Amino acid sequence: MIARLQFHYYIAKISTVNKSSVIRRFIAFVFNFIVPLEPHSYFRYQKIADKIKADQAVISGNNKKILDIGGSLQFFLYLYFIHACKISEYLIWQKNEEDVIDLARSIGLLPASIRSLIRARKVDVERDNPSDIDFDIIFLNDVLEHVIDDNSLIINSARRLRNNGYLSINVPTKLYKEIFGLRMHQAVGHVRDGYSKEDIMKMAPNELKLISHEYYGSQANWLFSFYYQQDNMLKNIIVYLSSLLVFPILKRISSNEQNDKNPSLNLLFQKI
Repeated sequence: MIARLQFHYYIAKISTVNKSSVIRRFIAFVFNFIVPLEPHSYFRYQKIADKIKADQAVISGNNKKILDIGGSLQFFLYLYFIHACKISEYLIWQKNEEDVIDLARSIGLLPASIRSLIRARKVDVERDNPSDIDFDIIFLNDVLEHVIDDNSLIINSARRLRNNGYLSINVPTKLYKEIFGLRMHQAVGHVRDGYSKEDIMKMAPNELKLISHEYYGSQANWLFSFYYQQDNMLKNIIVYLSSLLVFPILKRISSNEQNDKNPSLNLLFQKI
């Protein structure tokens, strides 16, 4: 219970980092404490982190060195507080300087004991050579669909892993555009329509062994679809009301059919 309250508190705190006035910071803090993540992130983070925790070997033990490519501070906080992952170093790589600056500001709001674990860097992951290696876990959460050379990114990620390390890949399926709408699909910068398990397996090098995979979605997909096709003002009303009433039960009604009839796919590999 304490860990979950801490998670809510720090998510709410970093939500204030770019707010210009005391009133705006206060409102952002209150709203984000009540509803710490917008629907898409809430559901995605929960499913990815729960899947990692399901295989205890992935997060068991201390001093985990983790690379989150294209990642976020919110996902770090989810792992750290909700799943009590023992992290010694957490690197977040972003392609844009502005994103790195925003991350640095947010990290600065955390206590020193947590702040010391996190580093944010600007890295062009499509061109960067794998010089920083020996990671225990690498996350490619909703990254492949944004890069031109997705094949090289998977290969280089495998090179960065230590032996027996884990690579978690989360991607949209080809149904994503239908569920969330073309406007959402284009607005978030997808350069391709989605993947199947077979698509990812074709790109994975031989040293990566597939441990598990899961197509996932929700019986409330219609609500996600409606939410992401509204204007910003209506979105804000929907997100806070629906998150309080609907999203806490998404885990109970989630759909985990092992086919591509769901909008998201997660694969967990181990380097052998």
